Amino acid sequence: MSFSKSLTKLSAITIGVVLISGTTTAHSSVIAFSDRTVWSSAVGGPVATEDFESFNSIQEFVTNPVSILNGSIQRVNSSIPEALPFNRISAEPGGFGGDYDVNGTIQVNARIDNFVANTSDARVRLDFTTGVSAWGADFRSISTTNTVLDIFDAGDVLIGSVTAPIRDAFFGFNLDAGEVAASIQFRYLADSQDLFAFDDMSFVAAPSIPESSTLTIFALGLAALGIARRKTAI
Repeated sequence: MSFSKSLTKLSAITIGVVLISGTTTAHSSVIAFSDRTVWSSAVGGPVATEDFESFNSIQEFVTNPVSILNGSIQRVNSSIPEALPFNRISAEPGGFGGDYDVNGTIQVNARIDNFVANTSDARVRLDFTTGVSAWGADFRSISTTNTVLDIFDAGDVLIGSVTAPIRDAFFGFNLDAGEVAASIQFRYLADSQDLFAFDDMSFVAAPSIPESSTLTIFALGLAALGIARRKTAI
């Protein structure tokens, strides 16, 4: 086999290796949990928790994101001013007789809506610095019928959606098949609003997978070429 033919075959084999290494898998299913202990046992890996106790003053995330552990939180999809003590990180339980008090400490007070009359579709979005394979928190007063938690990958493609099984309890999810969530978003389905709170937000950071280097791919191509040449010689 001539050198030019060998180089042509090597190039084709190397390109084939590159395409294989870049293949994406189908999106995974999302498994919802309503018990923190069961969730912790199922997710595997070290669990990190944001308890929001480092916030010593009210931090609103109505128009600008607020930094939290491993990312940020922000209200999106609405320009209407916030009239209620929600969409903020605050030591206040949100008023209303303490109906939104998770555990008496600093927490997230969230409000989402889907008002058709004023075209408001306020949502609460969390973006992660490092993608997560599992996430959960202790909730108070979240709707179990109309509030949906959407989970997105790094390309902002929807992985799946879940609703809270219980109104006042832990609510979390786990991703299978190696999926990684880059962000999550709470949205409301009905022509109304949902006021809820959460605290002790926990997550499992997804392990980083280093990309194959060009040298490694080239070496694989050389190995494949060697096998092809031996077969030709036989």
